[in-house]
Amino acid sequence: MIKRGFSLMEVLVALVILSVGILGVTKLFTLAMSKTTEVRVNNRAVSLAFQTLERLKNLPFNHADLTEGTHTAPPETLGVTEYRKRWIIEDDVPMRGMKKIEVIVEWGENDSVYMYTYLTRY
Repeated sequence: MIKRGFSLMEVLVALVILSVGILGVTKLFTLAMSKTTEVRVNNRAVSLAFQTLERLKNLPFNHADLTEGTHTAPPETLGVTEYRKRWIIEDDVPMRGMKKIEVIVEWGENDSVYMYTYLTRY
């Protein structure tokens, strides 16, 4: 007599192998989603820093936001992330008649983006 089909043991082994594969793919998918969110948050921070830097560069040289010292802006919430912006102005750096503008955008516990440029009166 010829037996056709699969035994119960063969089916169970196939299901275990399939389950391990599905769990691996699920873990990979979860990690990919987490990294995508992280990149999105970083890109928003870079964009905020760039926008702030461009806004400051386009102000008159003697504007109040360009006086020497540390300036802060109200926090901005994009999605579920709160971003804190500040900028530091140094006069006569690297030479007389110039300003160094540093923009820092922070979020979370230890995450931040830093950009800087130099501004001249002329």
